[in-house]
Amino acid sequence: MPTRRSVLLSLGAAGVLANTRVSFAADHVSAAWPRYGSDIRNTRFNANEFTLAPDNVARLKLKWKTAGAGPIQSGAVIADGRVYYSTWNHEVRAATLESGRALWKFAPPANELLPPHEQGIRDTPHVENGRLYVVDSRSAVHCVDAATGKPIWETLLNPAWRELATHTLHAPNAFDGRLIVGTAGLQPQIACLDMASGQIRWRFYPGVGGSLWTSPAIDARQRIVYNVTGDPKSYAAGSPAPYGNSILAQDLDSGELLWHRQVETDDPFNMDFSTHPMLFDAIGPRGARRACVGAANKRAFHVWDRYTGELVWRAALTAAHAGGGPLADSTAVVYNRIFLTSNAYSAGGPFTSVAACLNAFTGGIEWWVHNPSTAAGGVCIANGVMFYGQGDGAVRAVDAASGKALWQGQLPSQCRGLAVAGGVLYAAHGEPYVQSRAGGAKGPNGYAVHAFSLDGT
Repeated sequence: MPTRRSVLLSLGAAGVLANTRVSFAADHVSAAWPRYGSDIRNTRFNANEFTLAPDNVARLKLKWKTAGAGPIQSGAVIADGRVYYSTWNHEVRAATLESGRALWKFAPPANELLPPHEQGIRDTPHVENGRLYVVDSRSAVHCVDAATGKPIWETLLNPAWRELATHTLHAPNAFDGRLIVGTAGLQPQIACLDMASGQIRWRFYPGVGGSLWTSPAIDARQRIVYNVTGDPKSYAAGSPAPYGNSILAQDLDSGELLWHRQVETDDPFNMDFSTHPMLFDAIGPRGARRACVGAANKRAFHVWDRYTGELVWRAALTAAHAGGGPLADSTAVVYNRIFLTSNAYSAGGPFTSVAACLNAFTGGIEWWVHNPSTAAGGVCIANGVMFYGQGDGAVRAVDAASGKALWQGQLPSQCRGLAVAGGVLYAAHGEPYVQSRAGGAKGPNGYAVHAFSLDGT
């Protein structure tokens, strides 16, 4: 009887999959942005946005902003006529889409043993079927009513969270009643929970150095979940870390490890994966197609065959550095192109960054734009426009086809997350811990989600 791995090897054996035709729009069920990556493939592309376009984004103006809150490290999500976001005050908040008026606040206990900049809820919530899912700084997974904020269930992933410095930045992703979450710390784990009850279906422990910093991608057709991990030296220099600085492909239903690739076996320079894996079908000459998964560490963007793990290509835009390269939700994929921002380190000088577009099949650079500030995360794509945030608080929109500048907005401090839905760009700002490097400044009324719409209406 064929094994799960042998089936995947046969799928990828030819390298090019001529009959794999999965629509980007297939994973979108509304004009919302209900999860970190917009869809289960983590593309950070909204296929249902048709209002904002290259010929009108210059008219974007501030429509409203939410009430002042704690610093925001992650992006907002939009679903069911509401905007949801998490803060460093260990809160999840909900507000109306019409005016940003506060609706409710959910505040579970914090991990008081962590440094102040790690105590908050730092992951992006996930909203599905009227429920909101989020992981707190103790790595307790919460399910709350999305309309009221009232708790439904809680699952503590690690009862020894104090001793093992357990915490979470990893945004959940979900499919078919299964919620995938991950943790960081001395005993990081990937866990699959039942969305209805919170019961743990399976766990996988990557080992010391294999911390999860970002959201997984899910292949719905083959039922595979993809995660990327931190650097091998994270918590115990010199310790064996076979799954550190790696991409892992696992069976969604059982957690069986199908394949993994470690890109740095010894990493004293903190070159870990901090951007999410993304699934896409790359189209080449004469209609050739390859099923791919791609993710960036601080050295380069890597693309593998989705089913065999074979490295297809990799591309570096800026020099490798612990604070350089693509960081935190700074990549997106659509139109047979990879869109990303990447930080550039200059000895004795300020950080700058680039925004770029790569051919998804070859990795070749199609356009490149230099920016005077750091890339603070928040790349998203909608209707031919690339939006991205900067460390100085700038929010930029460029033509996805050419990189031509179309619009620039300004936040009071560095932009930490972006989403587009229903003709509105939602931009969150915060994270004072790195403001001195990024060049941002705290606004007088705290941190907030800003909504930009055409003419501010």
